[in-house]
Amino acid sequence: METIIASPISFCGGVKHAVEEARRLSQRYPKVYMLFAPVHNEEVVSSLKKDGLVLLEGAAALDLIPEAQDGLLLFGAHGHPLAYEEKAIEEGVEFVDLTCPYVRRILEALREESQNHDIIYLGEEGHQECLAALSISKRIFLYKEGTTNKLPIKDQSPIFRCQTTMSLEEIEKARGEILSVFPNAIDRAAPCPATQARQELSRHLPKNVRSAVVLGSATSRNTLSLYEAVKKENPDLFVIRALDEKEIEPYADELRQHAPVYLMSGASSAPETIKRVQEYLESL
Repeated sequence: METIIASPISFCGGVKHAVEEARRLSQRYPKVYMLFAPVHNEEVVSSLKKDGLVLLEGAAALDLIPEAQDGLLLFGAHGHPLAYEEKAIEEGVEFVDLTCPYVRRILEALREESQNHDIIYLGEEGHQECLAALSISKRIFLYKEGTTNKLPIKDQSPIFRCQTTMSLEEIEKARGEILSVFPNAIDRAAPCPATQARQELSRHLPKNVRSAVVLGSATSRNTLSLYEAVKKENPDLFVIRALDEKEIEPYADELRQHAPVYLMSGASSAPETIKRVQEYLESL
C-alpha cells in the first residue's frame, strides 16, 4: 500500500535528548533511576528499562526520590517542580535534569513574569509540565473552562500561557474565554514549535491521501492533540491513532480500502517504530 511519510515525524529535539542521555547515563552508572516516565511512550520506556533504567512511579514524587539514594536520579523531559530537586539534595541523591530546553525556557519565563503579573495557565491537570508551572508561584492559576471569571485575579492585564503540548484548538477556545473576561490580557500562549509544526500538517495533508495513521501513545498529550487536529481538519479522512504496527493490524482492511495512507507521529515515537510501521503499511 502506498504510504506517504509526514515531516516532521518521530522524536522532537527535547525527547531525543532525554532518551539519548538516559541511555548514555545508564551505561555509565551502575544504577540509574527515572522519576516517572521520561517520555509518554510505552515502547520507548520499555526499551530504556532493558538498558537498565529503573522507573520510579506509583506514589507521590517526594516519597519516591529517596529510593534513588544508591544511584543516579533522572528528571524527565516534561519538567518538574523545584521541590523535587530540593528533596533530592536533602536526601543526598545525585540527579540530572533532562527537561526539554524549550519547556525550561517557558518555565523560566513564568518565573520572571509572575513577579509582576498574575498568570492564567492552560494545562493538563496532573501532567508534570503543568505541575512544574503551577509550583513556580501562587500568582499562576490553572485555567478551567467556564471558571475564568471566578479566578482570584486582581491584575487587569494577566498573562495567558499554556502547556507546550496543548492543541491549537484548545488554546484558541481558552483564549476566547480569557479575553472576554480580561480584555487587556497579554496573550503568550502557544504550543512548542515541534507540537505546532505537527498540528499544522493536519491543515495541509497531500490531496491524494484517503487515510492517516497517527503514531503515539494514548498517554501522550501531543499525540492526542495531533490526532484530534487531523480528524477535525479532515472530516472525510479515515484516521486512527496507534502505538505501533500491532495496534494498526485490526484496521488493515479499512486502510487498504482508503489508500494511500499518510503516516504521522507525535513527538515521542521512536525512529525504529516509524520504520517498522512504514514497512508494515507498505506490505498491506
